[in-house]
Amino acid sequence: MKRFIIPTEYLSHRAFGILLREAEEEFGFQHEGVLRIPCEVHVFEKILKLVEEKKEVFFIHEMSFSDCSSKREAR
Repeated sequence: MKRFIIPTEYLSHRAFGILLREAEEEFGFQHEGVLRIPCEVHVFEKILKLVEEKKEVFFIHEMSFSDCSSKREAR
């Protein structure tokens, strides 16, 4: 598990929309503390890099979301 601090405007990116839906499925809206994303660190870092470069590529075709799943340990 790794902690990231990101600008709030990143949350409007399509990739974060997918991640937030998965977090909702895994943890719901009623948890306290930090926002946990059920995603492998290396995948999250790739997503961050693309968002920072302002790429709007739809990630299903470009990278695997298979490491971001509600069945995985929260990251």
